[in-house]
Amino acid sequence: EAREKSKNYFNFKHRTVNEEAKDVEVYSQPIPFAEKEYLYSIIHEKHKIK
Repeated sequence: EAREKSKNYFNFKHRTVNEEAKDVEVYSQPIPFAEKEYLYSIIHEKHKIK
């Protein structure tokens, strides 16, 4: 999705090993290395503020 839409930030639901859905935010950036392009991503779980 990040490459297709030229976005570097997006939200989605991540499914854990225990089948639990978690809201996460993702920051991604393509990085050229050794004549290839890799997608570097930082993923944060969103927490509800009480």
